[in-house]
Amino acid sequence: MERLGELERNFMEEDSIVGLNLEDIKMKLEKEITFSTEFIIKFIDNNMGGVYVLKSEKAWSTQNVIRKWVDLMLPLVLRGSQRGLLIWDSASTHRAKDMKNFLAKRRVDQVMIPAGMTAYLQTLDIAINKPFKDYLRLEINDYIENRMSRNKNNNFVKPNLQEVVSWVRNAWGKVIDSCVAKALKAGYLDKTSPFEASYIAKHDRFGPMIQKELESNEILAGIQGLDLEENDDIPEDDDLIVFE
Repeated sequence: MERLGELERNFMEEDSIVGLNLEDIKMKLEKEITFSTEFIIKFIDNNMGGVYVLKSEKAWSTQNVIRKWVDLMLPLVLRGSQRGLLIWDSASTHRAKDMKNFLAKRRVDQVMIPAGMTAYLQTLDIAINKPFKDYLRLEINDYIENRMSRNKNNNFVKPNLQEVVSWVRNAWGKVIDSCVAKALKAGYLDKTSPFEASYIAKHDRFGPMIQKELESNEILAGIQGLDLEENDDIPEDDDLIVFE
């Protein structure tokens, strides 16, 4: 399964990290690398060692970043007449009128995950982001403990971009395909898997409600699919005998 993505990096203004202990540095480095639903971490044939990098003025997914990502991941020239689909949370950036117009022009539809439901419906959060971030944390810890350098003032020097990219590449390389497949099932995006295999099915309130709705739709579809024409089982030439 092709796994596409991007790292959004917001470097610190100073060349060194002053007045922080190792634990503070670890936390700061983790916060400096930001991730979002639409930004998983791998892109093919890129000059940063297999990781596509976008820099942003802010440490979150701005509209400008998302637009670049959409044009990269869902290009019209490759989709032809097919429409694209984004399933993401209801962040203000996603709900903005400008973003809706931008996606509409590119024939990309949106499915907004309601607030409070990302833990059940946001596929990345369910089964991919957790192991990825755990692996990334190991990369950061290894760098700080074994390779982080100091400047002439004995302050820690921030890692260069290539170093950060190597963390992402190594961490993402440990996320196996079966983990991605599990995420699709858990997010109810794998049409070969039953609803019962999804996380939302385990929700105390919505699980039974959705299950009931699905069963009702299946029954209705079955009825509509029957070929029931009047007198279909009565030959035209038969004589009817009525018993009173």
